[in-house]
Order: sequence, then structure tokens, then C-alpha cells
Amino acid sequence: MVIIFVVVFVVLLGGIIWLEQAATARKAEVEADLSGKQEELKRLRSLDPYPSSDNIQILKRDREELQKLYGSLQKAVMQEPLEVAAMQSEIDFVDRLRKTQTELRDLANSRGVEIKQDFAFGFSRYDDIFPCRNPVLRPDECHRVLTLLAKQLAVVEKLTKLAISNGVDNIRMIRRTEVEQGVQFSSDTMPGSITEDPKARYYRLPLDIQVTCSEKALQSFLNSLSQSDWFFTVETVKIGTEIPVVRTSAPGTPPTATTAIPQYKHLLVTMRIDLVEFPSPKPRPE
Repeated sequence: MVIIFVVVFVVLLGGIIWLEQAATARKAEVEADLSGKQEELKRLRSLDPYPSSDNIQILKRDREELQKLYGSLQKAVMQEPLEVAAMQSEIDFVDRLRKTQTELRDLANSRGVEIKQDFAFGFSRYDDIFPCRNPVLRPDECHRVLTLLAKQLAVVEKLTKLAISNGVDNIRMIRRTEVEQGVQFSSDTMPGSITEDPKARYYRLPLDIQVTCSEKALQSFLNSLSQSDWFFTVETVKIGTEIPVVRTSAPGTPPTATTAIPQYKHLLVTMRIDLVEFPSPKPRPE
């Protein structure tokens, strides 16, 4: 019995000694690794934290190359941002608006394109009031509003002429983004704002237009947008169909199955179209 106890004791003692030696060796490894990391940390802390002159030159070259690529993209899609004649006062804008509306109505009538007699081309808010007066705006804010309104009017004129020249049957709706803050939205304005961040890479001026037309006229209109000297992008297109009828009954009398004669199908097309502008890149200080 004593011999067995001695043997067990020796085995246990040997195991304990082995474990202690292994722990001592592991401790030495950890301490050596920790010492190496502390030396590396000390070396890193002693380094100059500023970038080297070589890295600075690389960053400058990359920035110059980016500016060149941006300039090439700008030239490819649009030579210069859209410039409009300066509006000296709100009366100047309203005069320009009335003249443009009359010209577009006359053009539509001459081409057989149907529009409502009082169609405002997105500017019904200014049928009875002047911009900048309700509420009254500061001169600098009024100048900003008049500039945006003049740009919107130019884009509306461009899109309307493209739609008419490509053979749409009817222009039903044009909506623009409201540019005066603190006013109620009218039936031909839409929520949202026009990007004016000076740091933005590009600006978007969105408009909604709804027309009825044939498939051929729609295809021709979309092609003309892609070929325009202004950079238009079509954000959304929603298409439905209508069947116009010829009435043989008296005006105001609902047509019956025998009086409604279907003609060709119209497409009812609602599009959101953006004018995209790339501001001229400004050189940054070294």
C-alpha cells in the first residue's frame, strides 16, 4: 500500500513540475513578445506624424488628374451651365413669362397640339401675383428666386417645343419644383428642392410633363432628349392608354355604345425629366 502511494505521489509531483516548467517557458515567450511590441510602439510614437513630401506630391497629381477627368465629362455632356438673362425685377420675370406662354400657345395651335386655353406651363402661381411679394423677400433672396424661375421657364420652353415638334397630341400637365420658401404648393408644383450646394458635383432641375401621343411620337420625343444640346435625363416614365371617341350625340350628352366610335389609341405618358448641370470646376488653393 505504501509503495502504491509513493508511486502516485511521484507521478503527481512530476506532473506539477512539468506544468510549472511549461508555464515558465510560456511566460518568457509572452514577456518577449510584449517587449517587442512595446519597442515597436515606442518607435512609432517617435516618428513624424505628417505625411511625407512624396505622398503629398502623389495626392496633388491624383487631384489634378481628377479635375481633368471631370472637365472632360463636363464637356462631353454639356459645354457650360445653362445661362439665363438676368431678371432686374419681378416685373421683368412676369413679362418674360407672359410672352413665353403666348408664344408656346401659338406654336401648339399652329401644330395642332391641344392644350387648355389657360394652360400656365407650370407657373399658375403667377397668374395673379408677382414673385418675391408673398411673402416679401430680401433683395438677395429675390434675386436667387428670379434666377431659378428664369431657368425653370427656359427649361419648360425647351421641353414644350421638343414635345410639340415631335408630334404629341396633347400637353396636359407641366409641374415644376417650387422655389419660393414658405408658400403653399399649387396644382402645378411638386415637393422637393433644387440643389444649390456650391460643393455639389452636379445640379438637378426636375420637371414633370404629361402628354398624350402615339408610340412613334413618344419614341421621337425621347430620342430628341438624348440628342439635345442640353443634358436631360429621364428619371421616370409612366404609360397608360386612352381611346379617343367621336361624339355623334349633342354636347354634354354621355356617348352610348352606338355613338362612340373608337379611333387609334393614345398613350397617356407622365415623365419626370431632369436638367443636369455640371458647374465649372474651381481650382483649389495649394
